[in-house]
Amino acid sequence: MEILDKKSNRMSRANAGVSECNEFPDLQRILDFLSLRNLLSNELFFTFC
Repeated sequence: MEILDKKSNRMSRANAGVSECNEFPDLQRILDFLSLRNLLSNELFFTFC
C-alpha cells in the first residue's frame, strides 16, 4: 500500500506540473510581446527624436 501511495502522489504532482506548464506559455508569450513592444517603441522614439 505504501508503494501505491507514493506512486499516486508522484503522479498527481506530475499532473500538477503538466497543468502549470500548459498555463505558462501563454503568460510567457504575453510578457515577451509586451517587452518586445516596449523595445520597439523605445527604438522608434529614439529614431524620430
